[in-house]
Amino acid sequence: MNKISFAVSFLLLAVYTSLAQKNKKEYTISDCITFFSEERVVKNSTGWAFWFIPADGIADTLSVKMSCVDKGIKTHEPHSHFEDELFYMVEGTSIIHLNGEEHVLNQGDAFYAPGNSFHNIRRVDDKPIRYLMFKREIRGKLPNPFLPGKKDYSMKDCLIPFDHSLYTQKDGRQEMWYLTKEMSAGGLNARLQIVSDSHPCKQDDYSGQEVFFILEGKAEVSINGEKRVIEALSSCYCFPNSKHSIRKVGGDILKFIVVRTK
Repeated sequence: MNKISFAVSFLLLAVYTSLAQKNKKEYTISDCITFFSEERVVKNSTGWAFWFIPADGIADTLSVKMSCVDKGIKTHEPHSHFEDELFYMVEGTSIIHLNGEEHVLNQGDAFYAPGNSFHNIRRVDDKPIRYLMFKREIRGKLPNPFLPGKKDYSMKDCLIPFDHSLYTQKDGRQEMWYLTKEMSAGGLNARLQIVSDSHPCKQDDYSGQEVFFILEGKAEVSINGEKRVIEALSSCYCFPNSKHSIRKVGGDILKFIVVRTK
């Protein structure tokens, strides 16, 4: 490479680096927090949906939505897609479908739908149901489905009932895994945490993205030194390499779900 070619290559590299830095989004904590609002639900023929993190939103491989079914029975027939999902039952009782198997899902239970599985949720009576969906997204076309860590999975592998006996103690808080790294082959995992003291909960040395979803109580969340107080049915997105923590404020307990994707 002669001197002129080297100079041109160096100049182009400098321009690309400058443009990348200019286009890089600097997020504040206000960008990361979403409060549920009935005025902002998207109504549909069976009820409504509310996006905490839309598919094309702040998180590059994660979307979070709450759905309500209070008309009809279900939002759609059993369907499949390459992305995998975790469902959490916020209110009511439902029937979940997975590749021909069905089971009851009660409030507090969770259900994992691996990529390419046929699945849906329907209500069992005329009482409304509300459930959260955490979906591992891929921008662009996914060439292969996200499959679980286990090959021959069945309903018993994907149904995660809420169970006090599954709690473990860690740093003064209770934990229960809804979806482990092993179940989702490391790509999507979720755990429930219940905190009764006001000490900050630092989420170990994880440097990827994660989201806190508050189920009960109030929390003070901190991201890179900025702090906000959020309540039940609120989410806080923690972007990669951010310094973040969460702690209980007021009340008896703080109950929240931590979801990670990669």
